[in-house]
Amino acid sequence: MYPYYYVVPHPYIRDYYQLQPFYYSVPESYAIPHPSRPELPDVDPGLFSESAGKMQTLMGEAEPVLQRLNQSEEFAGEVMHAAQESDESKVKQLLNSTGIQSDFEVHFNPDNINIKLTATVNSMDCCHLTMALRWRA
Repeated sequence: MYPYYYVVPHPYIRDYYQLQPFYYSVPESYAIPHPSRPELPDVDPGLFSESAGKMQTLMGEAEPVLQRLNQSEEFAGEVMHAAQESDESKVKQLLNSTGIQSDFEVHFNPDNINIKLTATVNSMDCCHLTMALRWRA
């Protein structure tokens, strides 16, 4: 355990006392047993690697969407207009026209749009890529 010291604040009185550490111990009846670490499963990087591959695919699909929004103010205006009118089907149709093959969700409000691309591996949801784009301060 840690030592505790008697501290006397006044320098003249300090000389009369020897500053000796004292220790205390906790009785074993109060001691808390340390649980042993549970056995962890073996590492299998297969799914992890496949998820990384699917994420690369999602990033490849996101690139044309961002390029089209960046390079075409007309297209960006159409997406914004449809979002401000809460026309989700029109927004999805416009985004599909950029070549998105993966499943995606779109959420928007008057200030921004969130596009969430999703991929699966062996019928299991493995990765998501969310693009959050703002059009109003």
